[in-house]
Amino acid sequence: MKKGFTLIELIVSIVILTIALGISYQAFYSSMRSWKYSTNLSESLHQGDYFVNKISSNLRSMKFFKNEKKIYEFIYENNEINGIPADLISFVSTKQNIMPNNNILTNQPCRIILFIDTNDNGDNSLYASFLPVLINQDEYFEMFNVEKYLISKAVQGLEIKFWDEENENWEENWEEENNIPKKIFLELYIKVDKSEDHQIYSRIIEIPVSEGKNNPLLSPTVNPLNLNNE
Repeated sequence: MKKGFTLIELIVSIVILTIALGISYQAFYSSMRSWKYSTNLSESLHQGDYFVNKISSNLRSMKFFKNEKKIYEFIYENNEINGIPADLISFVSTKQNIMPNNNILTNQPCRIILFIDTNDNGDNSLYASFLPVLINQDEYFEMFNVEKYLISKAVQGLEIKFWDEENENWEENWEEENNIPKKIFLELYIKVDKSEDHQIYSRIIEIPVSEGKNNPLLSPTVNPLNLNNE
């Protein structure tokens, strides 16, 4: 005669199975969380390195000539959006490799404006505008509707600091007119997933052309020595 399971044995089996399933689920859930975190961290690292390199390349290619209309000057605004640094920088560079398309000729001077603004979802994003080197930036904005291009939704914060040689520290203010900084501290706030915290990527950037700013060249349209005149 075959014997079946007793009620106690059945209850014990169900309890053991429930515990085993619970442990398996916890292990699977932890593995998925670790995988997601690693994936987001890897993507954040990629985005951070990519855009830090791109922006650094543009800044290092900055051009500057003394000009009464200040068309080559470096412009900076200290801003904050949604509690995140959202500075604006504007400068003339021969590099436009951050441009999302090829409408602008490479290796030609162009004013680049990088800034943080909110996208259609209300999240911070990195944008850029590109102006021809013709007139002062403020005058250009008064005359034309300047298009802004979405560069990255992952870059949600931009912070810029400037090296103060006299006090040997980084300052958040830039009030010089018709000039460019010698050294910049760049910080990007990257977020690839809303549930994660921002990852901050930074770099110190030296501006090569600033080495001659104490004796700056005049605009290439000016002939300071009057070489063609007798």
